[in-house]
This record gives sequence, C-alpha cells and structure tokens, in this order.
Amino acid sequence: MFQTLPHFHCYDMWIKNKLDEFLHYNPFVFLLGPPVVEIIPPVLSTLRDVTANFTCNAYGFPLPNIVWMKQTSSGESEISASSVNVQINSHNGSSQLIVQNTSTVDSGYYICKASNYVSGTARAFLGVVYPASHEDPDLCPTSFDATIGESVQLCSPFQEFPPPQVSWELPNGTLIETGSTILHVTIKTENDFGRYRCIARSLEKNVLTTNITIRKRISKPYINDTKIVLTDGVKFVWEEVQGASDYLLRLPETNFLKENSLLGAGTNTSVEIPYSSLLFKRDTKKRPLKVVIEVWAYGNSSVVVKGTRYTNVEIRSGAANSTVSLMSLLKSTSNEKYLTKTTRYTDEK
Repeated sequence: MFQTLPHFHCYDMWIKNKLDEFLHYNPFVFLLGPPVVEIIPPVLSTLRDVTANFTCNAYGFPLPNIVWMKQTSSGESEISASSVNVQINSHNGSSQLIVQNTSTVDSGYYICKASNYVSGTARAFLGVVYPASHEDPDLCPTSFDATIGESVQLCSPFQEFPPPQVSWELPNGTLIETGSTILHVTIKTENDFGRYRCIARSLEKNVLTTNITIRKRISKPYINDTKIVLTDGVKFVWEEVQGASDYLLRLPETNFLKENSLLGAGTNTSVEIPYSSLLFKRDTKKRPLKVVIEVWAYGNSSVVVKGTRYTNVEIRSGAANSTVSLMSLLKSTSNEKYLTKTTRYTDEK
C-alpha cells in the first residue's frame, strides 16, 4: 500500500499597513494532487457461488470520490450498490466491492474510478472458474461460406474459465496443437474448404469435440445455354471439373416432373436420362421434352467446387417402348450417399 500526501509549503509574508507597521504572516499553501488509484488484488480467480472482494484505495487532494464500474461489450457500466449480488462499502478514500454468489456473468474487468478535480482509474480482473460441460450453440457459428482469398475465424463453442486446451483437426486430417480457442484460416486453395474439428480438453479432463464447416460460396451456377439433344441410349455429358470427386445432377421441377429430382453420378462425367423416366403420364405422341439440368461438382468433405446450369436440353423419345421411372433411374445411377446428400442449392429454381 502506498500513500501520496498533498504538497504544501510555508511562506513568510510581511504586509505594511496604513500606519507603516509591518505585519507578519506564515500562510500554508496547499497544492492540488490528482488521484492515485490502486485495486487489491489486481487479479482474482474464484469458484462459483462464493464471495469475491476487491478493495480500491485512492489518494489525492482534495480527497477523491470513488465509483465502481464494470467493463461491458458496449463500454463501461457503473455498478450500483443496490444490485442483487453486489455490496459497496466506502470510507475516506477507500472502497470495497463485494460480489456475492459469484456466477459466470460476474467474470470480467472491474474499474475503480476516483475523481477530485481530475479522474484516475485502476482495473482488476475477476475470473469465475467453471468447467466446460457442453457445446454452446450461441457462442460460435458452426458453418461459414467463403471464397478463395478470404479469411475466416473459427472459435471453440466450449466455454470455461480458464479457457480449455484446444487443438484443431484440418480437412486433410492434420492436427494442430494451438491451445487457443480461436483458429484463423486463410482460404488459399480448394483444400482449405471442408470440415474442421475442434477438440477441447476441459478442466475435468473431459474431451469435447465439434465440427465446423467452411463451404465454398457460390451465389449462382454458371449458365450454359448451348442446345443439347438427347435420345434414348445417348448419355448427357458434361465437362470434368478440376478438384471434383463427385457429381450430383438436379432437374428442377417442371410440368412433367412432380418435384425436384436428384441424380448421383459418382465420379462419372456422364449419365443416361431416358425419355420414359421423365413422364408420369403416358404421352402417346412422344413429343420432345425441354428440360433444365444442373450439374454440381463436389470436392473433399462435400464442398461444392462448381455448379453449371444447362438451360437448353431437349430429350427425345427413342424406339424403345419400355417405361423407366425416375426413381428407379436414380437408384440405378446413385448410391446411398447421393440419395442422402443435402445441399443449400437444391431449393433454387
């Protein structure tokens, strides 16, 4: 503890009155002193449901007035002695802040502000110790959309104090032992898209994990309006996309399709779409059907690499009279992972 007393000086003063008499004075001159502030202790860690104490000592002349404040996301908020779990005792340049029944919301920085003709402040930190027991869905996003060249900040959704020890698994399986709850990712190549796994080790030695996905942002598929004519036995062929490991075809809803239809092509770059698979009602005239076909190319971890929309495709009936349902076609050209694949693009028209 330290103390700064106000500076003062004693002067000899002689004053001559009207009778030519000299009068002697010894006045004291006090110099104003700005506040000097300290908080004890400057850092305090405590458990939940206990009492935490801070003492603020302020010295200066005139004697400073003391108020307590708490750091918030929007700035500093004054603490009232009438708060539910707070008690403030102040006397002659000293003030005690008592936080009762501590909880996680009490963690943070506390400020002691002392004022006379100027102001002085001191800060102290209160950390309420608690273990991470579950994932907090409101703490961090679990998915991001980005493009190459952008930076993304991932964070651990497991909140505890002190912060948990965190490691990160990259989409390629590499494990990074950063220890930090924050991971900064700069998207440099297609390989940076995909699933990132956050692995947190809590105070109670529990291992908690969650997945965070960075998807490639594609606002619209590329448009290809080249006319393509298909007949039975002729496959629909598209250009191979670099970095793609899977392809998914989508036929948007039309007057001869009851709903959007998906066809999984695997690693192939072609698929047959029989005329008979498109009609739900028998059409004896066998008129050509104009359809729109979207081809979505997927890379690692089901990340969309590219989408192309073929807007001028005509499918004509061949000599075959057999009828093939679209669902049987889907099953014959797909496997389970395509039937269950979901994408945010399937609702676009």
